[in-house]
Amino acid sequence: MVSSAKKATRKIEILLIEDNPGDVRLTQEVLRESGAGCKLTSMRDPEQALAQLRGEATNAPRLIPEIIFLDLNLPKVSGFEIIEKIRSTEGLNHVPIVILSSTENPEDIRRAYKLGGNCFVRKPTELDQFIHFLTTCYEFWCNVVVLPPVER
Repeated sequence: MVSSAKKATRKIEILLIEDNPGDVRLTQEVLRESGAGCKLTSMRDPEQALAQLRGEATNAPRLIPEIIFLDLNLPKVSGFEIIEKIRSTEGLNHVPIVILSSTENPEDIRRAYKLGGNCFVRKPTELDQFIHFLTTCYEFWCNVVVLPPVER
C-alpha cells in the first residue's frame, strides 16, 4: 500500500495538528508502514496542542517537535493563529511548520507564508496521492533537509 521511503538517519519527532480523524489515522498508518522510524504525535484540539507546545498543559509535559504538520482549517483556533503563536514562542520559533490545506485561495497561501509557515501543501484528495505526498514529505524533511537540533 505504501511506497518505500528511505529510513531517516535519525528518529525525529513530528507533531500533526489535524482535526480530521481519517487524515490522522491515514498519516499514522502511512508513516508506520513506510518504515519511517519517526515519532508521530497527533493532536486534534488546536488549543490543547498550543498549551502543550508552550508548556502550559497541566496534564502533559512540554512538547518540542522537530517538525509540525498543521492543518490550516481547524475548529476553535485557526491554523493562522497557531502559526503566529508558535513563531512568538521561545524555543519553538525555529521549528519548521508544514501547512496542509485544501484551500486554493492565494490570500490564504500568502498569509500562511507571511506568518512564518515553511511549506504550504494542498491536501491530496485521492488515497494514492495522499500516500505519495506523505512519503515524499517525510523523505524531504527527514533525509534531505538539515533540521536544527532541538533544545530540550
